[in-house]
Amino acid sequence: MTAYVVWEATIPDMGKMQAYAEKVGATLEAYGGRYLVRLGETDLREGSLGEHTGRVMLEFPDMETARAWYTSDMYQAIVALRADNASGNLYFMQGV
Repeated sequence: MTAYVVWEATIPDMGKMQAYAEKVGATLEAYGGRYLVRLGETDLREGSLGEHTGRVMLEFPDMETARAWYTSDMYQAIVALRADNASGNLYFMQGV
């Protein structure tokens, strides 16, 4: 069953995220992941976006693969590039 990884993000300086942005795509491809949303325009109609207004959504074949991507040596080698230059919430969701 498809799984999704959602990152609600605040990125103060996109330039500082460049190194991460250049490397993360290869990690996704290695685990069959792909971007569905990548900090695109948000049109809020109800409620609140909360503290972190940027959104990234990834799709993976299943939850096991999504978790394997996140814990992989390949991704863990670059995760500090994201964590050091942005804040937010990152969570996994099971599809239907």
